[in-house]
Amino acid sequence: MFMSLWRHGSASSSRPAQKQNLSTKGLLIIIGVALIALARESVSPEVTVQAQSTTPGVGATVLRFDVVSIRENTLGAAGGDGRMLLRDGFLEVNNLLLKSLITSAYGVHEGLIFGLPGWAEEAHYDIRNKVTDADPTAMTREQRRALMAAMLEDRFQPRVHPVTRELPVYDLIVTKGGPRFSESTREQHLEIAKSEFTGTAVPIVALSSFLEELVGRSLVDKTGLNGLYDFHLQWQADLGGVDRDSFPSIFTALQEQLGLKLQPNKCPVKTLFVDHVERPSEN
Repeated sequence: MFMSLWRHGSASSSRPAQKQNLSTKGLLIIIGVALIALARESVSPEVTVQAQSTTPGVGATVLRFDVVSIRENTLGAAGGDGRMLLRDGFLEVNNLLLKSLITSAYGVHEGLIFGLPGWAEEAHYDIRNKVTDADPTAMTREQRRALMAAMLEDRFQPRVHPVTRELPVYDLIVTKGGPRFSESTREQHLEIAKSEFTGTAVPIVALSSFLEELVGRSLVDKTGLNGLYDFHLQWQADLGGVDRDSFPSIFTALQEQLGLKLQPNKCPVKTLFVDHVERPSEN
């Protein structure tokens, strides 16, 4: 389903300030889409886990954070929105669940991570990391994931393995009237708020990865659309005092605004099972 890993501004350098007040889930949507989806081909947990377990060859550089400070955020969900920010070689994590960190390391969204103990489902963390020998903004997606995975292995000592499960999914299909968006040759740009998705010259996987996080299921892309497109989508969200009747559900919005449909289905899905994880010592 990030272009510098973990950096909000990388997805949209012109994002309005009012759109930065996102929930933790909203943040993860940005992470999952803005830092992965625009440049990724689909990477299964199995491939990722095997890559993390491979012993580097002679002369290979193992990327690691030089300085890692980690503390449990005891305020948890009451402590406000979670976020990740990469700036000047520092990775700052504020008030995020371990599951969110696993998502960043292994490229599998939260709904497909199983086996975490109770404490790991509830504990939130603040983390400060420093990289001195490499520029994370110039790394490949695999290098960025490996960097995050190395930090998790050092401090949380997880053992994970892929499991294929028969799960409910959504097929993403084009409606009979055809897509209501056009191909684009403009500069690539992505902007996401709590109830609005705007993409310029982005692939369909950017939208589908976003939708996976929003609806909590894996999506199977059956659109056959392989180009770069301009998308604009607005839907009903938790809008407080705003009149919700003026906003459609995400399912209706997709059909009316983009000519796409989420069709329920079931199929084998690769998930990630956590066999073991330890609560980190603070420093």
